[in-house]
Amino acid sequence: MNIDLQIDQLNLTGVNLTPHQCQELQVALEAELSRLLMSSDMGRRQVNISLPSVPIKVDTSGAKNPTLLGQQIAQSIYGGLNL
Repeated sequence: MNIDLQIDQLNLTGVNLTPHQCQELQVALEAELSRLLMSSDMGRRQVNISLPSVPIKVDTSGAKNPTLLGQQIAQSIYGGLNL
């Protein structure tokens, strides 16, 4: 099964991350979103979704932990997909 998801841009206001932390966030976001999508019914049906934007809400106190922040963002994106 292949799932292609393209996120053109991710804007995080008020969060200052180093390049290394940005990479950690990206890895965590991809892993969590993959996990959520694979565990959903999405793998059993063909879905084509195009969203101009998905508002996300995360606890910015986790901004010092890019892995946790990436997971929270992935969960928020997944919730916004309404699958």
